[in-house]
This record gives sequence, structure tokens and C-alpha cells, in this order.
Amino acid sequence: CSGDVRAATGDLSVGLGGTESFESGLNLGVRGGIVLSLVVWLLWDVIIDPAEGYNLWAQPVIYVFESSASLLVLGWLWGLCVVVWSSAGINYLYIFELSSKQVSSSTAALSEAASVSALYLAAFILYYKAERNVSGAVDEYVGEAIPPLIYFCLILYAIFPWRKRKVWWRMVLNVVISPFGKVGFAENFVADVLTSLVKVMSYVAYSFCFLLTPRFVIANTITDDTNLDDASTDDGKSMEDFEAVCSKSGWGGTLDSVISLLPLTWRMLQCLRRFYYSGDRWPHLFNATKYFLSILVVLVTIYKGEVEGTSDADVVLPYVTAVWFIIYFVSTFYSWWWDIWVDWSFFPRDRFSLALRPERMYDVSSGVYYVAVIADFLLRCLWTMSLIPVTNAPIGRDLQTILKPFLAGAEMFRRALWACFRLENEHLSNVGGYRRVNFIPLHFGHSEDKDRKQVQERGHCLEITDRAKVFAAVVLVCLLLYLISNGSPFS
Repeated sequence: CSGDVRAATGDLSVGLGGTESFESGLNLGVRGGIVLSLVVWLLWDVIIDPAEGYNLWAQPVIYVFESSASLLVLGWLWGLCVVVWSSAGINYLYIFELSSKQVSSSTAALSEAASVSALYLAAFILYYKAERNVSGAVDEYVGEAIPPLIYFCLILYAIFPWRKRKVWWRMVLNVVISPFGKVGFAENFVADVLTSLVKVMSYVAYSFCFLLTPRFVIANTITDDTNLDDASTDDGKSMEDFEAVCSKSGWGGTLDSVISLLPLTWRMLQCLRRFYYSGDRWPHLFNATKYFLSILVVLVTIYKGEVEGTSDADVVLPYVTAVWFIIYFVSTFYSWWWDIWVDWSFFPRDRFSLALRPERMYDVSSGVYYVAVIADFLLRCLWTMSLIPVTNAPIGRDLQTILKPFLAGAEMFRRALWACFRLENEHLSNVGGYRRVNFIPLHFGHSEDKDRKQVQERGHCLEITDRAKVFAAVVLVCLLLYLISNGSPFS
């Protein structure tokens, strides 16, 4: 390659993603096709052929579906990140200090996400059809069973297979007990991801509040014509009453604030611990400052909410709002600068230059890197807004309420974008100083051949059982849809 490091890296990166078997690829394609078909079906029912007098998005159960969808999107993004890292030869297993037995391959990760997504979409369609039609016992049973079953399946998905999940839960535990837990690249990575899941964690908390509320299903049978003043109608479980009990109650506001502050505090404590043991002000103290500024944004927002409604509000509020805008701008710009110049190291820090670093592992044009810079800045603005409790937001209060699912999704996409370039930079330069040596061997992927041989050695019984479970689930879903559409034989 005539001394061209980038060209040599590209040549060596051919086929580094591992030799995925044709069967696994076909399996992923079938599951992906099922997910796409269910998405089209759901959009048709909700947008093109909506139910008159019933607005699902104005019901408390929407928190269950929104939070579940966000967690599934997180699984899809992880699988896509693994695909990107493997195709570029980035040794993510070495960087995370993992073995191939502890992490699913890219195809397996996407197949798992597709399977759970298919079940989620089928449950969503069943629930929507049950709520828009009145056909007796089937509607009642489906409406009561689906919301808790969705979360039950997600919990199983997050725990099993335990041999591949336990390493991630151990990392989460180390983050929660910061600064006393282990602080490595993987723990820092998990803590950064948690800072991007503030809205998702709030939705999960509201979902559990909804599911634990007595007679929660009745809240979803309310239509736009329902008299909410009639206590016998919904037993206090309308969206307004639900918000008064959960999301907009006193404890709900406190929970919002705690969820916004905890991930940032954990990450800041990790930086302070690394400074304590290393004695290096750069980058640890400067990194801790980034999270401290984000914490200030949340704290000033909370203080503004306390000031509102007091006798001094007219005098104090303009100054508090001005301080909030200043901290918001400084925090957003500083976080964006850190992403580009430190975490990604796109441009040199010792001088002003917009020339990209010469060492790059992704075989794409330089324009893609510049687009990532702009996208990160725009999405960073949304991320800082997502940290703000909705009830106290100086700006964007109504916008957050309307676009809350998209805010969470946009931030998860930004975090996935950040992860792709963050690991590329860590592979090339050891920018975080987590390793004693800068050299990292190229990632040649782990083939699924070993896993497939192990399955064959155990016989084909498990394979037949898995196919039987999928077939039974499909038959059950079709049967329920038929009964809901044509009336219940029990009514």
C-alpha cells in the first residue's frame, strides 16, 4: 500500500465481520420481513384507518408502548453498532474487555431484537383492535393481559440468556455504585449510555406506576366523548387523573429530577475517581466539568419550578431564566466540543484546524465525518432539552409533550452515532488512557460456526422446539385477531 496506513487498514478489514452462515442470515431476513409487515399493518390501523372516538395517544397505556418501543430501538441500535464495528475491523471485544462467548454476534443481536419487536408489534395491534372494537370477553381479556405481558417479555429479554447478559448487568452495577465500583472503558461507556436514556427511564417509571394502578385497563376505554367528571366512568383512571397520580404528581416531579440527575452524577464521579488515582487533570477534571454543567442545567430548572407561583416570581424569574439560557448554551456547546475534539478526535486540539485526522478506519468519504459533526451538534441540543423535567421547562414544554417519543429516539440515535466514532478513536489512539499500550489487534470477528456446531451436537430437538414455539405464537395471534374481528363466541 506504499506506506498508506488507511489503505492497508482497509485491505485488512475485508471480511473482518466473521463468516455468518447463510441460515442465520436467512433467519434474520425472515424476522426482519415479519417486523416490517407488522409495522405497515400497525401504521395502517392507527393512521389510515383509525378508530372513531378513540385516541390511543391520549391514554395512559401509551407510556407502556412508548417505553417498550424505546428499549427495543436500543437493542436494534446495539446490533447495528456491532455490524459497523465488525465491518471496519474495530476490536470492540478487546476494548470492552469481553469474549465472544459473552456477546452475541451482529446477526444474533439483530435476530433477537427482531423477534422481540415482532411480538411487541403483534401485541400492539391486538391491543389496538381490542380497544377499538367491542366484542365481549376477548376484548376484555386482551386489554387486561397485553400491557403487563409486554413488560414481562422485555424483562425476560433483558435477563436471558444470562451468560450473555450478566456481564452488562455487572457493568450497570459498577456504574450505580460509583465511585466505588470498577471504572474501565466499558463502565464509562455504559454510564454515558444511561445519560442518554433519561426520558426512557422516566417512561419506564410511569409505565410501572400505570401497571400498578388498580383497574388500569379501564383508563384505555375512555373516548373523546366520555364525561370525565363522572366518577363512575373510569374510577379515577383517565389520562388527567393518571398524570395527577403519576407523571405530574409531587413524587412524579421528584422522580423526574432524580432520574435526570443520577446518570450525570454517576458519570461525574467516575471522572473524579480516575483523577484521584491518576492525578491527571486532563482529561478527567475537564470531563467531570462537562457533566457538572449538565447537572447545573437540571438544578436551575428545578429551582425555576420552585420559584414559579411565589410572591417574588415576577422579580426573580427573569434572572433565573437568563441564567438557565447561559448555562444551557455553555453546557451544550462544551459537550459538543468534547465529542468532536476529544471523544472522536476529528480535529487537532493544539491548534485551530478543521482538517480531519489522517488515521480513519471507516472506508467512507470525509464528508460523512463532517456530516456527523453537524448532526451531533443538532442532536446535542435536543439531548440537553431531554434532561429537563417537562413540568418546569422554561421553553419547549408543549413541544416536549408532543415530540417526547422522538426526543428519546433522536438521543438514542445520537448515542449510537457517538459510539461508532468513539470506539474507532479508542481503537486508534487510546484517547481515554484505559490501556497500558496503544496497540489493539484488529478484530476478525467470531464466526457463528462454533455456535452452530454446538447446537448440532445437542441434536435437532431444540431447533424443532424453537420453530414450534414460533409457529404456536403465530397461530395464537391469528386466532385472537380473528375472534376480535368477528366477535367473541363467549359473549
